[in-house]
Order: sequence, then structure tokens, then C-alpha cells
Amino acid sequence: QFRISAPLAGNTLSAKMGTIDDGLGTGTDLDFTELKLTRALASGATLNVVYDDYDQTATTSKEVIEIDLSVKF
Repeated sequence: QFRISAPLAGNTLSAKMGTIDDGLGTGTDLDFTELKLTRALASGATLNVVYDDYDQTATTSKEVIEIDLSVKF
């Protein structure tokens, strides 16, 4: 697994990539990638955008985008 995180123009950008050897007992390696962007907004809220791409089997993968807005009162 490899992970990196860095500030970029007021945002925090992080990436995580890796391989699960013999993933879930399938006999093949399953790869995964996660990209995450975090931004603190002027209102005090925080915006998180996450992109995940991971292998489900040797021939199929699943991509997911999550958007989360955390608001403080």
C-alpha cells in the first residue's frame, strides 16, 4: 500500500493505492485506488470528495464517487 498527502491551493489532496495479494481467496491480486480532496469552506463547513476504484474480480472493477459536506452549528 502506498499513501501520499499534500496541500494544494487551500485544499488537501491525498491518494492511496495498493494491491491485496490473492484478494478474497480468488487466486488473483486485487488492486485499489482512492483519491480524496478536502476543502475547508469560509462558512466553517468542510467539503470532502472521494473517488474509489477497486477490483471486485480479476476482470471487473467498481468505481464510486462520494461527496460529503460537513456543516457545524
